[in-house]
Amino acid sequence: MKRYFTILILLFAIKTQAQTFSGSGGSIPDNGPAVSFTIPVSGLSAATLNQSFGVVQVCLNINHTYDGDLVAKLIAPDGTVVSLFTNIGGGGQNFVNTCFDSVTSSLPIGSGSAPFTGVFLPEGCLGNCNNNQNGNGVWTLQMQDVAAQDTGAVISWQITFGNNAPAPFNMTSNIPLVILNTNNQSIPYGSSSSIFAEMKIIDHGIGQINNSNDAPNVYNGKINISVRGHYSASLPQLPYGLTTYKHDESNDSDVSIFNMPLEHDWILLAGYNDKSFVRNTLMYKLFNDMGHYDARTKHCEVILNGEYLGIYIFLEKIKRDKNRVSIAKLKTSDTTGSQLTGGYIFTHDYYSGGWTSNFAPDSCNTRFYDYNFEYPSSSAIQPQQAGYIKRF
Repeated sequence: MKRYFTILILLFAIKTQAQTFSGSGGSIPDNGPAVSFTIPVSGLSAATLNQSFGVVQVCLNINHTYDGDLVAKLIAPDGTVVSLFTNIGGGGQNFVNTCFDSVTSSLPIGSGSAPFTGVFLPEGCLGNCNNNQNGNGVWTLQMQDVAAQDTGAVISWQITFGNNAPAPFNMTSNIPLVILNTNNQSIPYGSSSSIFAEMKIIDHGIGQINNSNDAPNVYNGKINISVRGHYSASLPQLPYGLTTYKHDESNDSDVSIFNMPLEHDWILLAGYNDKSFVRNTLMYKLFNDMGHYDARTKHCEVILNGEYLGIYIFLEKIKRDKNRVSIAKLKTSDTTGSQLTGGYIFTHDYYSGGWTSNFAPDSCNTRFYDYNFEYPSSSAIQPQQAGYIKRF
């Protein structure tokens, strides 16, 4: 009996011992591509990572002259990506003994200051790595410098596995949940390049709680997605444009989402630059109350590859459609008479193919208003059509 008790004590001691693996670093290219620093992990006391035994902490040391240039991600052997930090610290320098822990810390990394010495919550959830994957394999610290002039290097980093590990991210909300999965692909910028991904939408209705583990009941299918916007695409919370491909990747699919009319082009509008979350929806409603079409909207919370992105507005992309901007279809041959009068859609935005007005705001009388061709596009519009709408 005494011998059996001793064996149990030894087994328990082995099971509870944390294991730390260390890796070296290297230079981070200035305003360049992402670079990877790896740690081969083997011999974990429990190979299957979960809450009983899994990733508990990641620590790093970085010398850099402008911390706000940097983006850091942890990539697990199965491809799970966890955001550690994104463009924090402004002009502060270095990360010194900076550790990320999703259990013992309650201070978000974004609330710290350079050189971020101590233990912080990462932007993402370390628990997403504890998804029953095999922890033995190559772990990667991915770093990128996204702005010019300042340089730096990873000095060292380490990853620790232990008991009482964080669980994968799970979320509840009283507004709809939009769950995106890119299968570890990065979402490209601009409508000219995009990727196929998967989207699930959960919405049990007003007054009900939605859980990210619930079965999707609004949408469950393929999408084509890219980062949209100009200035807004430079902010930490990115806006997205997406097209629904419900059944496969060969043809887009018109669907009704949140009881909006059938269509396939949609927008996830980020709320980063509007902390009230009502600026756009209020303007749309006022315009609708005046008797015009407005883009239908729905507030939601977005999860991308297991990481919470925040509150968004899911809305219709403004386009020519009988249930959106109901204007006549303009053919390339419509260059004279009443056919020339349209319809047209143009935008007032950063210049991307259109014309510059003769008018400027009083506050900046050297900055004339730019307008862009939306429908027809700048590549499709005929010279007579461009001249007509500009004069009009």
